[in-house]
Amino acid sequence: MEQKKDLIQKMAAQLEEWSKKLVELDEQIKNIKTEKKEELLKQVEIIKKKKEEINEKIDKLKVAGGEALSQLKIGIEKAWEDIKIAFETAKQKLNQK
Repeated sequence: MEQKKDLIQKMAAQLEEWSKKLVELDEQIKNIKTEKKEELLKQVEIIKKKKEEINEKIDKLKVAGGEALSQLKIGIEKAWEDIKIAFETAKQKLNQK
């Protein structure tokens, strides 16, 4: 059970970090006046949806046990990768001239 608690705390901390990065990204996007802004806004929506997915999975993880716990961990790891990629994509688009 301690492992599960540690995992949940680690995930919650990472989500908090991503929330801060998302706020920073939103601020940067506000200053953009090109067509790139629309692409970035779409990317932000993807990130927000992935964050919601992870939050839901963490809530399920809190009450899960056994096989369900293993399946949720796999799902969270996938969503984790997806959100990392979404942030990287947004960063690349933001840095394009």
